[in-house]
Amino acid sequence: MTSPLLKIACIGNINNSMFPIARYLADEGYKVTLFLLEEFSHFLPSADTFDEVKNVEIIELGWHHQNFYKVTATEIKKLFSGFDFFIGTDYAPAYFLKARMTLDVFFPAGGDIFDYPFRTMGNFKGLPEIFRIESWRCTKYQKWALPLVDSVSMDPANDALECFLTKLKMDNIDRIPALPFLYMKQYSEAYFSKSNFFLQIKKLREENDFLVIQHCRQSWTCDKSDLHYKANDLLIKGFNLLLENNTSKKCKLLLLEYGEDVEATKKLINELNISEHVIWFPKSLRKDLLTLIKFCDVGVGELGRSWFSYGAVYEIIAMKVVFIGNRTDNEYSSKFPELYPMLNAKTAEEVFDCLSKVFNDPKKYKIMGETSYDWFMKYAINGSVDFIKNRIANKNLNLRKNKIGLPLYFKIAWIDFYVGTIVLLNKFKIKSQSLFPSRST
Repeated sequence: MTSPLLKIACIGNINNSMFPIARYLADEGYKVTLFLLEEFSHFLPSADTFDEVKNVEIIELGWHHQNFYKVTATEIKKLFSGFDFFIGTDYAPAYFLKARMTLDVFFPAGGDIFDYPFRTMGNFKGLPEIFRIESWRCTKYQKWALPLVDSVSMDPANDALECFLTKLKMDNIDRIPALPFLYMKQYSEAYFSKSNFFLQIKKLREENDFLVIQHCRQSWTCDKSDLHYKANDLLIKGFNLLLENNTSKKCKLLLLEYGEDVEATKKLINELNISEHVIWFPKSLRKDLLTLIKFCDVGVGELGRSWFSYGAVYEIIAMKVVFIGNRTDNEYSSKFPELYPMLNAKTAEEVFDCLSKVFNDPKKYKIMGETSYDWFMKYAINGSVDFIKNRIANKNLNLRKNKIGLPLYFKIAWIDFYVGTIVLLNKFKIKSQSLFPSRST
């Protein structure tokens, strides 16, 4: 076991990304604290386990881009003093730069590299509001902070995402495998039986021959170049073809009421007259989602562009369920020791073909799901945890070099002065309005 004196700070938990690695490191004897930024309810630690976790301290900060000004550099430094290793996601780099600190490992969730750093104040008349200019300052800090992190924890991705590492001058930063998305030690039959969905999915399993699930967001009416484009409609059309060609079997498609295009998907389902074959579940916690996945025959991911990995991929293969997605293998084969087995589809007809294969030979594809699981445990869990443990063990804890050069100090000083001036003018404006209220006519 590692010396318990070594303290690790994990900052942020978007996509339930940091809670699993915090638990793995705590199991190894590190003293781990998970600092929550402003998290959605389905990204809280309680969304990822039915059990009480006692070996990870959890502190809720509530930080986000609009209240950036409320947290001082002194507060940040004091909060993280005494910690030896920093792993962060989401807005963690921006807050650390405010305190003139840098992360040891940055674990991007997606929007924190392709969206946050490039936001603007937008259009406004007169003086921008405090929250708007503070949000803008936070995004500028994020853009400047990202090239300073020691390592980026990220699996190979498509060019549409990888290009942002170049735009942010992060392409030369040390790249390590993605941290583990799931805490695999907790899953057991007893664990799944605690789920709110357990009895419902068990009944569905008993009453149907074939269950298909897609639990990623419904997002497919946007432009196809948008990184949020998931092409959910291709699954609906492919599933419809399966129903047309297998009228004697009972098949169900499980979807979540999650995403901006839920109503568009429901409309498409109604137009195809297959609503009786589709079961909608509410936007759900991961601990419940995995219970649904576990009882399905096949899981479908994003079909809009080629991806190697993301949360939904790993959640499916972690449950030993065969995965259908869009992956151009030659994009990734040279970047990873081996690829997990899956079924590839990027058109409705290919979705139908993949679903038919699993439908007609369930034993063969059950083995594929188990093989994918073995790959997942080897690389995405055990290998990833070992890698980060090695990073922590080999860091020189007494020599933290300052990467913030003089040009960046000038940039920070300028933006702080500019934003500070706007804030003062806003406060003066508000005070003036209270002292001299305008008369109504």
